[in-house]
Amino acid sequence: MRLAGLVRELGWGTALLYLIGRGLERLGNWGALHDLLLYRQPVRPDALLPPGRGASIEIRTMSGAQAIDAGLPVPAALAAGRRRDGVYCLAAYRDGALIGQHWLDLGPHDDEMVRCRYATGPTGKSAWSYDMAIAPAHRGGLAYARLIDATGALLRAHGRVQVASYIVASNRLAIAAEERLGGRRLGRAVHLRLGPVQLLVASLPPYLQLSFSDRKRPVMRLES
Repeated sequence: MRLAGLVRELGWGTALLYLIGRGLERLGNWGALHDLLLYRQPVRPDALLPPGRGASIEIRTMSGAQAIDAGLPVPAALAAGRRRDGVYCLAAYRDGALIGQHWLDLGPHDDEMVRCRYATGPTGKSAWSYDMAIAPAHRGGLAYARLIDATGALLRAHGRVQVASYIVASNRLAIAAEERLGGRRLGRAVHLRLGPVQLLVASLPPYLQLSFSDRKRPVMRLES
């Protein structure tokens, strides 16, 4: 996309951070910049789809360990974290083929993309949503709604009333989908990593923090 079009779509600030992030990608694993919008969404009391709609899509609800043992695509480096208690996966299948997945963490979540722990509140009433993926051929179909409905059912069963997540600031389609479902933006967090050093600049506490290893990862408490 040309610069002028990028600025029109994203605005100067987001466009600049996007371009810096793309430039750092060319350095391999040496550096990265992630510009993230933090959202909270109430757990729906009912389903998006009427009974029977999308019945050809099977949803399997599994613990993280069960999902990995079932062969769901998870990078080996992330498998241990997803086997923890309180981690769940909802997997969508059509004709026996995996077409989508959505992961949830009912406890404090140590993120996989950026160095940060997300502690959602109030304790026991919130969850963290991550790694929602739909196979390209099934985007625009009913797989997304089926996963959202299954997610709501799981969260209600565990007494959760709200779920938090982040969205990459340049992903306008995902932002629009989140807000259509009642998502409320809580703030913004920019993570700049150069080698082992990460700088966090956020509109929420801790606002500004340098970290040098995963043992000293920032903690963002999403309470409001």
